Amino acid sequence: MIKITSKTPPKIIISQKTIDDINSDLDISKTISDPSEIPVGEYVNAIGLNVLRQKAVESLFSTDHFAFENNKIKIKSHVDIRLIAGHVFENYIVNLMRMDMKIGKKMLGWSTGFNENNYPIIGNRNDFVSFYFGIRTIAKSSRETKEWDTNKYSHTTKDDVAFYVRNPVDSEKSICLGGFQVKAIQGNERREIISPLLKNEYSSVITLLKNDKGEHSYVRCMKIIDDLKSSGEITEEEAQTVKRKIGHPSMLGIYQELIDDVYGKLLKLERKGLKEEKLIHDGGGFIFDGLISYVHETDENGSFVISEGNGNERTLIIEEV
Repeated sequence: MIKITSKTPPKIIISQKTIDDINSDLDISKTISDPSEIPVGEYVNAIGLNVLRQKAVESLFSTDHFAFENNKIKIKSHVDIRLIAGHVFENYIVNLMRMDMKIGKKMLGWSTGFNENNYPIIGNRNDFVSFYFGIRTIAKSSRETKEWDTNKYSHTTKDDVAFYVRNPVDSEKSICLGGFQVKAIQGNERREIISPLLKNEYSSVITLLKNDKGEHSYVRCMKIIDDLKSSGEITEEEAQTVKRKIGHPSMLGIYQELIDDVYGKLLKLERKGLKEEKLIHDGGGFIFDGLISYVHETDENGSFVISEGNGNERTLIIEEV
């Protein structure tokens, strides 16, 4: 058990040494055509369930659609849960990028072209690392973004996630390096992804989900693009350009089963709370049964206590950065 003297749920910090150790143990950089090929359990076991659980809960409450009221998780919006899921995933992906630098670097390089190949390593100095840590990554629809800069807050924009750096001429302003759309869809890929990319309405898209038959939307996109090329509706060059702008979780270092699990939990949410998830009320805490479990409660001093969802206390190690 670890107590954190704060009135708000804490954020877990992982040191660079931990990130390096995780990256050395995992082969998550391999680009594969079918996201289902990733081995089950490796990423979750290496990162740690507690960290991943908290990131999912943080992402839920980073949107404007959920609130914790009267000891129940409430869905504030009347929007269909499948649309709400997209906003949750925007925040979740940003959380994963901040937690795991390897994911962050992959996302940045894929969507903007800024990568380590652009920056030489001179002696012990790595200019790319300096550049990378100067970037602010935001989810456009998050509460955090609304508090930081209301002008950048949006539910309808070209990029759901964007990268900003401080303007060297005017430190009060920032420059957008680029970004990407986050799609949590299980069909209509041509309308939702391919057509906007062909019209340059999106810069790039990460598509996350499988349909009811288990086919990933990324695979569907590739088939649709090939069909459009075969029918002469688009050229070979257009086909290759659009393909490069579409990504899937495991291609960018994100564990596909984790995405599937979060989405499964979201589908069980009802507007009255977590009926099927058996919401547990205990000291102001709440529990998600399954992979995404997290509970917090306050002790006599008002500090937050983080523990396992099954009630058994477990030590969380927060390493110094």
